[in-house]
Amino acid sequence: MTETLELVPRQWKVIQHVREKFSYRACEAISQPPAPFHPISRGRAGPRLLAHILFAKYGLHLPLNRQSTTYAHEGIALDVSTLADWVGAAAATLMPLVEEIKAHVLAGERIHADDTTVQVLAKGKTRTGRVWTSDEGGRRAAIYTLIQTAKLNDVDPQAWLADALAWLPDHPASRIADLLPWNWKPPAISAAA
Repeated sequence: MTETLELVPRQWKVIQHVREKFSYRACEAISQPPAPFHPISRGRAGPRLLAHILFAKYGLHLPLNRQSTTYAHEGIALDVSTLADWVGAAAATLMPLVEEIKAHVLAGERIHADDTTVQVLAKGKTRTGRVWTSDEGGRRAAIYTLIQTAKLNDVDPQAWLADALAWLPDHPASRIADLLPWNWKPPAISAAA
């Protein structure tokens, strides 16, 4: 048997949800199924795309301008400002998970800290950043926390983020802990026939 490694380009899909309206003549009423939940309000990005953008930015340290250029080469025009808006909105959506992790950590007897450094791309050079550095609103640190927590629990951060973003909008607040990385089970992959 001979094996060949090949690259299959990723696919971009626009998923349309058709919601038909039904009218009832007897009672003169019109009904329509509710719109599907979206990870971010008024956003057109699906949970897997948002997870990809977040993981590329915070897990692979790929700046949004490079992501935008890469997507443009693939025929998808996504402005850096749009990506930045999506990152901010997705971070806000994920904050209940961050708060749950924070509560879990603070409930322990001890807190261990690590001065982990990360190479951060700046214009024309790289700088050394630190994971523990806080930022305005704490969103960057929050996403780093989620990605690192997933990695520490042997969970694929991108797959977990996609699943969490898909479930969070209509998930009961009292059961947020079910979505934490150590409680998460990856969806079963059906074998192709």
